[in-house]
Amino acid sequence: ISDDTDAILFVGRLSHHAKSNPLPLFVACQRAHERTGRQLVLILSGWYANDAVRQGFEQECARLAPRVNLIYVDGMDPEWRDSIWAAGDLFVSLADSVQETFGLTVVEAMSRGLPVIATDWNGYRETIQHEETGLLIPTAIVNGSAERSLQMLHEGHLSYDQFLASAGQSVIVDTEAVTDAITRLIASPETRFSLARAGQEHARSHFDWSVIVPKYEEVWNRQRTLLRRMRARPSAVSVPSGPIIGLPPTVVPSFRSLFWRYPSTWIDVDQSWNLGTHCFGDFASIESSPLAGHAPQWRLDSQDTAKLIKSIGDRTVATPAHPTRQDAVADTLGWALKYDLIRRADATELRPRTTTSLTESAQRLTLVTTCRGRLDHLRCSLPRMLAQPNCDVLVVDYSCPQQTSGWIEANISHDNLQVVNVFGKSRFDRSDARNRGWSACQTQWIALIDADVLLSDDFADQVFRRLRARALLRCVMATSAEGLGGLIVVERSGLEAIGGFDPVFRGWGEEDEDVVDALIFHGSMLLDLPDSIAQHIDHDDRPRDDQYSPDSFYRRRLINRLYRVAKWDLARSMGQALEESERRLLYQKIERKMEGVDLDETDVELTIDSSAANSATLRATFRRRLSYLISSKSAEQPPG
Repeated sequence: ISDDTDAILFVGRLSHHAKSNPLPLFVACQRAHERTGRQLVLILSGWYANDAVRQGFEQECARLAPRVNLIYVDGMDPEWRDSIWAAGDLFVSLADSVQETFGLTVVEAMSRGLPVIATDWNGYRETIQHEETGLLIPTAIVNGSAERSLQMLHEGHLSYDQFLASAGQSVIVDTEAVTDAITRLIASPETRFSLARAGQEHARSHFDWSVIVPKYEEVWNRQRTLLRRMRARPSAVSVPSGPIIGLPPTVVPSFRSLFWRYPSTWIDVDQSWNLGTHCFGDFASIESSPLAGHAPQWRLDSQDTAKLIKSIGDRTVATPAHPTRQDAVADTLGWALKYDLIRRADATELRPRTTTSLTESAQRLTLVTTCRGRLDHLRCSLPRMLAQPNCDVLVVDYSCPQQTSGWIEANISHDNLQVVNVFGKSRFDRSDARNRGWSACQTQWIALIDADVLLSDDFADQVFRRLRARALLRCVMATSAEGLGGLIVVERSGLEAIGGFDPVFRGWGEEDEDVVDALIFHGSMLLDLPDSIAQHIDHDDRPRDDQYSPDSFYRRRLINRLYRVAKWDLARSMGQALEESERRLLYQKIERKMEGVDLDETDVELTIDSSAANSATLRATFRRRLSYLISSKSAEQPPG
């Protein structure tokens, strides 16, 4: 490699179907050469599964990047595996496989002082801070694609490797963004060196063994704590006596619900399309490519695919359809988008899902608490909240009969304290109260805290050090029995995405667990807070009973539990959250089922139709039902 040549390095398994399809990299290298006039060499250090795969890589690189020199280095050789990093000027990893999670080679490249370009994909975005420690390339998946291959995998008709090949055909990597990123780093040594230095420091400060080992020790200590608590309260752990039975064969989570967080965005089928630029070649070239033809059985056949693309070019349809293979349209569109045969008519640029770095995004935190009939507790907990550094405090006076806002005005003067008054409420609505609180916050990060929780002196410090994009923080033992279940730290954007706390709930119970379910379903990542950061003020349930609806406290809690479980079972089976109108109907159905039932004597069984998958070919109808049984023997109210 001559001194005037820029070396682009990839290290890892050389698999186009289960690791990283190289076609976007080939095209981007060729275009970067044309834009800059610089000589480029592409180093692939790894191993091929067989000679056919190697020939496919070499053939397609020659076709798409004729001016780029391709060098293969055997990554199985220990000497080369350690020294190859010194040959690269920049590192590129364009993962597009659903089996790619953390991305060890990305961290190794950063630790070696190489600037990194990687896809905005699953664990990669947790390793790289876009524009600070590396550059992330937007990715996308078409809604509805890979569903049939996932079903076949679940039923045993498809191997895992075949499933990866099929799913990867619908993962789109923004080739233009790859081209821009490579061109930018080649043209600007200053940017290249700046990203390399920042990436190396990030790798050392976050992934050095001196940092990682204490994190493992923290996990082990939490596990020991959980074990001690379980032994102290054996009744809290339920162990089934019979065999453990998994999901029934017909219950398969949707592809989207399983891999929601992987791409930058999901693209809807129901939109307008334009023809692509054919940067990978025409339809015939792509169809015959050894690196682009996997899983054709899930797509429309060649003739129908050509007609679909032609109809897009002729603008004869906005959303392509097929009378007998509509289920294959999403897979076909994903494949055509991946290889630039078509493009979205919407010109909105795809962007990585990442946010700015922790130090910039988490400057302040708002502590939100609600009060109705809990002023005695708030008198103890509020001073602890106000003492937290870099925190604002917001109190929701939810028509409190003890005049919470009046007491605050008379006794506390603090620049960072805000009170939201909610008038005219005869009963406490926890969802509404918390929604009133967080929606009035001005900071990106919000901590929802019950009035009967005392914060430790280092609460804010413990929270700030754990914050990261899309994080959801709770205590290790976040259960109602521990009294810390209502302590939740989350991004405001996360609450906005789910619409806040569910207004369908009535009475008390399950609202906090439900919002955690919703945040996780929409892509938040649950992280633990140590129990030491807060302490619950012990009290009986009478204040709670007085402020909620007058019906049976235990019955209402049971209704709310069944509603929450059924709601998210339905959402996971359908791959999308229920609309509010659908949720209200579900809640009403559960209420009617529980009405007038003596829970001490009678079992309650509820069955819900969740979906139907009809097959004209088999002349059969498939129905999926969710069934719930509340046994009178286990439906005894727990102590307290």
